[in-house]
Amino acid sequence: MKLYPLLFLISFTCFAQTNTSFAQKRNSIVQNGLNSYFKGDTIGLLNANKELKKIYKKTKDSLSLAKIYHFKALVYRIKFRLDSSYYYYHQSKNISILLKDSLEVGRRLLSMANMQNDERDYVGAEITIIEGLKYLEPLKEYTFTPHSLVTLGNVLTSLSRFEEARKYYRKAAELYIKNSSKELNEREQLNVLNNLGNTYLLESNPKEALKYLKQGLQHNRIETKFLWHYKRLLGNAGESKYLLDQKEEAWNDLRLLLKVREETNDIYGLSLSCPEIWLQVKIEFMLFLNIPYSVFYSLKINVILFHCIN
Repeated sequence: MKLYPLLFLISFTCFAQTNTSFAQKRNSIVQNGLNSYFKGDTIGLLNANKELKKIYKKTKDSLSLAKIYHFKALVYRIKFRLDSSYYYYHQSKNISILLKDSLEVGRRLLSMANMQNDERDYVGAEITIIEGLKYLEPLKEYTFTPHSLVTLGNVLTSLSRFEEARKYYRKAAELYIKNSSKELNEREQLNVLNNLGNTYLLESNPKEALKYLKQGLQHNRIETKFLWHYKRLLGNAGESKYLLDQKEEAWNDLRLLLKVREETNDIYGLSLSCPEIWLQVKIEFMLFLNIPYSVFYSLKINVILFHCIN
């Protein structure tokens, strides 16, 4: 009888070690799968999914099943089969709800809202991201909550609800400051500044837009450390200056932007870099038809690509 406590302790210790080993293996597979996704490597992602299926078949671990669906969503996202991707995000999210894993639920809803926004389902995206924030905000975490607030701001910008969008951008900026990653905070603050400037630009208020865009461009080493954000801020700043009749400064910014895009082999960006053409066409077109800037903005890409192709 006296041996029972000792046997129980040994059994419990072995069980705990087995559980720890299993969790470490699962987490390692998940990380490998995510690394593959960020590289656009569907083979690596599918291999990770196979390993997760083996774990699930053996253990019936619900977290592994949630990740199986998540990785299926990622594979289809890489392949641009968005309906299938959205379906598997939804399935993964539902399992995480059953597991009461609010962070994972919020992350899946963020991905779903971004997809809806990309597909111009702005009303659907607004509903989805608001649902996601209900799970994320109580957690007091400072990555996916502000990411979700930025997505909500983007959706509201697309719906021309600019003042509301700015409210959520500013709220996101406040939360990013609390993030333990200095680099993430710096990067996302630049994103917020560009987005704030863009809302004013879309409201035909280039003077106010330029305040935020200049603030972003003054960031130390932005040209090397945050190149993508530098290009966005520089393009919008050049556009704002042109609308303010600061044409020489505007062309300097836009030609610099063209140079940077050429040096970095930014093919997509180069398709947007016919500044003399699209800016002049835009201004004349707006004046001729007396339409607001936000309406013309939706036609901008077509105007640029038509000229560049021809």
